[in-house]
Amino acid sequence: MIDQPEAPNPERLRLEVLVGMAAKRLARADHKVAAAQAERVAAGIAHTAAIERLAAWDEANPDPQLALI
Repeated sequence: MIDQPEAPNPERLRLEVLVGMAAKRLARADHKVAAAQAERVAAGIAHTAAIERLAAWDEANPDPQLALI
């Protein structure tokens, strides 16, 4: 007589599905972190550029009240 393969344990199957779902969640979180880091770099560059433009404007347009003092 041929031995029948043992049926997979339902609890193990449930845990395998849970592991797969957690892996997908982790991958999505990693993607979001990478996107946020790229946005942080872009925001920092834009902020620095804005500060430099404001400083250049202030230098090119001094306050006329200071000349009266």
